[in-house]
Amino acid sequence: MNEFTESSHMLLTMVIGFCKAVNVLMAREKIIKLIDILVDEMRFSVDSEESKIQEKYDRTIRANTLHYAIMIETSVLSSILNSLLTDLQAKTLPFRAWVPYDCSSSIVFYLTYFYQMISMTACSLFHVAIDALFCGFLLQICCQIDILKCRLKRLNCNGIDDLRKCIQHHYQIYQIAEKMNEAFVMTIFAQFFISSVVLCLSMFELLKNDLLSTEFMALVIYLSTLLVQIYIFCWYGNEVKLKSIHIAVAFAESNWTSLDNSSQKMIVIMMQRAANPIEFVSGYFITVNLDTFMNLIKTSYSAYNVLQKAQ
Repeated sequence: MNEFTESSHMLLTMVIGFCKAVNVLMAREKIIKLIDILVDEMRFSVDSEESKIQEKYDRTIRANTLHYAIMIETSVLSSILNSLLTDLQAKTLPFRAWVPYDCSSSIVFYLTYFYQMISMTACSLFHVAIDALFCGFLLQICCQIDILKCRLKRLNCNGIDDLRKCIQHHYQIYQIAEKMNEAFVMTIFAQFFISSVVLCLSMFELLKNDLLSTEFMALVIYLSTLLVQIYIFCWYGNEVKLKSIHIAVAFAESNWTSLDNSSQKMIVIMMQRAANPIEFVSGYFITVNLDTFMNLIKTSYSAYNVLQKAQ
């Protein structure tokens, strides 16, 4: 059991990164179309207020990507330093692995050692790139919803064309969310399902180490990074859901009383459509929101108790 837990949490982290990379390669055309829609068809601003909204979200995406990359690479660096202080001194590989050659030679050992270090770093870059892409799309959806609300506030009695544009904009937002959910279905599944297993294995491994050891500190940083990685998915997925619900409120708060009967009926229909929030789901049972995050923590803790009893 000890050997299993020592190796499995990093193995499964690699599996998650592999699934994300395969998902992006398979959905490459869909992702390109999503980017084209956001850049060419929907990224136009009527006034300075909409431009400010777009710029605010663009700055947030850039800042989040930078901070997320720093966090992930700090975790990788801590693992590398821990390995240099322990594994390299004992001349053992940082991760248990089968290799088709003899590692007793110093040159072969060092080559294999640095191969594992480079592989871990490359996998971390996969996580940074794909997670930042997914969360960036979520924030762009939030941006489009805020722009739509801004346009609804400007409706007037002569704004039937503006209302039709708002309805078309609302429809496009839902279409983008649907296409995005299809494109990243494997990423969502791998991140939540496999991460729950990694989480409980990491907790099990954490409590076996001494509080003052370098292994303990490296695992704390790794575990914290994993929790943040899951949390940002849930946080921004939850933000999209809440903002999409508030679209109905934005329609109600618009100047709908000054419009004609046909326009008012169109608004009622759109309010009914907005009552169904935008949610990102994988496998019909994994929903990207804060409730899922709490359920994942509870499930991981239950699995950890099972492992502890099995020991």
